[in-house]
Amino acid sequence: MAFIYKGAILDNKIILPTNYLAHFYSPWSTQKFPGWKQGIPNKPLGTDLLRFFYPGYTFTLSQLKNFELPLWNPYIFSGNPHLANFQSAVFYPLTWLGSWPVLIIIPPFLAFLFCYLYLKALNLSTTSCLFGAFAFGFSGFMITWSQEAVAVAHSAIWLPLIFYGLEKKSLVVTVLAMTMSILAGYLQITFYIFALAFFYSFYRKNLWLFSLSCLFSLGLSAIQLVPSFEAFRESVRPVVKIEGVFTKYLLSPLQLIKTVAPDITGHPGSYNYFGTGSYNETILYIGLIPLIFAIFGYLKSKFFAIAAVSAFILTSNLPLVKNLLMGLPLISTFQPSRILVLTTFCLSVLAAYGLNNYSKRIKFIPPILILVLIVSIIYLKLYLILPRDFLVAFKNTVLPFGFLVTFFVLTFIKSKRLFLVLIFILTIFGQYYFFTKYLNLGEKEFLYPNHFVFSYLQKTQKNFERFVAMDEPIFGNYATQMQVYSPEGFDPIFSKRYGQLAAAAKNAPGLQRIEVTLSEPIATNSARVKKLFNLLGVKNVLRYQNNQWQTTLNEDAFPRTFLVDNYIVEPDPQKILDKIYDPNFDLSITVILEEPYLGSYPVLQDDTPQNKAEIVSYEPQKVVITTRSDSSKLLFLSDNYYPGWKAYVDDTETKIYRANFSFRAVSVPAGTHSIKFIYDPLSLKIGAIITLVAICFLIFFGIRSRSFHF
Repeated sequence: MAFIYKGAILDNKIILPTNYLAHFYSPWSTQKFPGWKQGIPNKPLGTDLLRFFYPGYTFTLSQLKNFELPLWNPYIFSGNPHLANFQSAVFYPLTWLGSWPVLIIIPPFLAFLFCYLYLKALNLSTTSCLFGAFAFGFSGFMITWSQEAVAVAHSAIWLPLIFYGLEKKSLVVTVLAMTMSILAGYLQITFYIFALAFFYSFYRKNLWLFSLSCLFSLGLSAIQLVPSFEAFRESVRPVVKIEGVFTKYLLSPLQLIKTVAPDITGHPGSYNYFGTGSYNETILYIGLIPLIFAIFGYLKSKFFAIAAVSAFILTSNLPLVKNLLMGLPLISTFQPSRILVLTTFCLSVLAAYGLNNYSKRIKFIPPILILVLIVSIIYLKLYLILPRDFLVAFKNTVLPFGFLVTFFVLTFIKSKRLFLVLIFILTIFGQYYFFTKYLNLGEKEFLYPNHFVFSYLQKTQKNFERFVAMDEPIFGNYATQMQVYSPEGFDPIFSKRYGQLAAAAKNAPGLQRIEVTLSEPIATNSARVKKLFNLLGVKNVLRYQNNQWQTTLNEDAFPRTFLVDNYIVEPDPQKILDKIYDPNFDLSITVILEEPYLGSYPVLQDDTPQNKAEIVSYEPQKVVITTRSDSSKLLFLSDNYYPGWKAYVDDTETKIYRANFSFRAVSVPAGTHSIKFIYDPLSLKIGAIITLVAICFLIFFGIRSRSFHF
């Protein structure tokens, strides 16, 4: 570990691609850093870590340090559920360590350890177990995803431990491993793992153990799952169409060549990747030497042989596969290629079987793979349009070709011990080369350094106004990191209503799947977007022009909260959107509700100061507003309407109305009052009760059952 991450230890670097942040992402990309006149060296890797995972992680820790659960994020999407977004992994024990480097470093090593335990349970030799475990732990899937989307890697590492528990008939191990995979934060990977575990338990004739473990793990994870299912239901994910994602990420059978030469279509770290889809989405690589043994051991385990082929077919772009996946509920919302985690694991197990049953006949495999490489290069020469792409492909087959020739030569060594030592060295070198090529460390000085844009926003947001940056967009989730307020955001789970509101402002034909952006150039002169800015309280409109940042105050922006006398009731969502963007409809004096207004308070007879609403406290889970008015009114707050929010007028609970399509309004009486909005989701309470009951049942069942062992 120390050798792999020696740059972080010896050069005082950070395990986060901060150089890429400072080089590419606004506003940091627009400034000059002392000592970097020649530019900042970087690799364009780790986008999700920068834009999503690290800001979310720091928000989680900041809330936990204040002894509060991070239920709601007020900084993005005009308010968005945080804990309910399962990728926040709030209840995942490794999150509680409070160490980002550990979170990034540990997946390959835990995957190695758990895979070793499972392979030992299969009674394979120690050498074979180490070999197969290394292939999985330091596979292309585990390495790239630990550096790109940490939740994917953490959900995947528990796969071999689940199989270990099933093999050993251990309820406690199987349940805990399943629960950890769920809580790690990437349910798509967990779904694939559970599916493979189901077939494995059927194959091993212990389906009862899988069923019981699955039931307990779902119960233990309910505190996360129940809020997450609520958030999923309220989000764009069930309705958004992703045919383009399936077209882009379902793989051609020709992608199998990447098991031999993973960089044959270039590498993003070298700025020469020309493949279809993202590099990490298409990588199927366990190491060239383990692959040879996996092919050799293919018939030694029928289950893993069939599973490996089946899993790969489900990632292929065959018309039948695409139509099948697109027609299935839930699965049709998944990124299809991530099922490669199963192919990777199955090949790693087959590699262990291959080494365990090693014979000299393995020498025939390298020549076949060399022939495959040659045919692939000829194919690329004929069909690649750009000569530079072919040159990249050719250069990146030299090392695999050398490995295959070297392995073929090694098969003539008579000493089996020497042969094993040399192939281990060759395997470790190959995976180390792959790892270091993808590893992306950064300078600490570029770790979201303060910028005068954020300093300005922090000083001027007295009333919690929001901002947007035109021309050089500042992505929404950086607002979380810098604790300023943005109407934009990047998250797989966000309000469907809010997404529809933003799409309508831009006259977009469909919803954005994982983000809301309002700062595209087309929005600059859009009256509809301007009206949305006003409604959302976007006071500061930033622009980067003539090599400097400029701020335009949007004087027409509404206060974040205000009182109105007038309202209309319109239950039809489309008609509400039409009203909102009607240039003749004044949202500052009339609120659109979706159900009848039940408020009725007397008018004051004495003199009362002017109508006024003011935010006196604005915290993630609690907003306090004072109002003064001469008659009963509606109080509007431009934060997203969402189940779990409660409102109190002078400590008396009152109804929250969905207002202006996606926001909140409450009725307030005449006079001076304190209004509190508190996020207290019932889904979390229900989940917590189910989790507590599951813990009690697991302990009771374990005490009475022989299967409660490690």
